[in-house]
Amino acid sequence: MLTASLEFLLNQWGYYVRNGNHAGIGYPARNVIHKMIKEGPGASQSTATIENEVPDDFIYIDQCYGMMNSKFREVIKFRYVDKLSKRQAAIKTKMNREKYRQMLCQAEAGIDYYLKAKLN
Repeated sequence: MLTASLEFLLNQWGYYVRNGNHAGIGYPARNVIHKMIKEGPGASQSTATIENEVPDDFIYIDQCYGMMNSKFREVIKFRYVDKLSKRQAAIKTKMNREKYRQMLCQAEAGIDYYLKAKLN
């Protein structure tokens, strides 16, 4: 069963990804060129301004998300990033609602297990 804290964290992660922070969908939000453009010549200096860092929890969710097979990634993305209803998501994934719900529960359990292992 999904705990309230995990559901809150996944919703926050989905909000973070929806707002243009792409760390949550399998590739880094920043690369060297992006850092140089945003921070200018002082990008390599310790006095340069630091752009918003990705929260550790989101990095762990992203790592787990990257290790999932494509169907589990799809159900997580539809639920937390795209905010689709179970009916809409089931139609997009071409499965019935019960099968979608089962896959979502399995994916959430996998993320929960991974986070507990990383944070303990």
